[in-house]
Amino acid sequence: MKAVKENIVNIKVVGMLGLGNFFMVVDNREQKSDLSLLLKHLPVWKVNQCEQFIILENSEQADVFMRIYNKDGGEVEACGNASRCIAGLLLSRLLR
Repeated sequence: MKAVKENIVNIKVVGMLGLGNFFMVVDNREQKSDLSLLLKHLPVWKVNQCEQFIILENSEQADVFMRIYNKDGGEVEACGNASRCIAGLLLSRLLR
């Protein structure tokens, strides 16, 4: 699992590579960003190589809510590989 940080229009994006799949992750729990700006300003090559967009949000029932979007904009309910990457990301932040 590899994470790369970028800042696009003041939205922090973490790119994660897990088992050959590339995910773009936005932790929107504190930023409260307009995520439509993200899609407008992402370079086309990054969107084309990305498998899914993961948006982390606050939850009243859990530590975090994970929204998963395919690059065509459709939301999906689950992705095991993305879940594994997000678990690793959150764990690494807890251990800092």
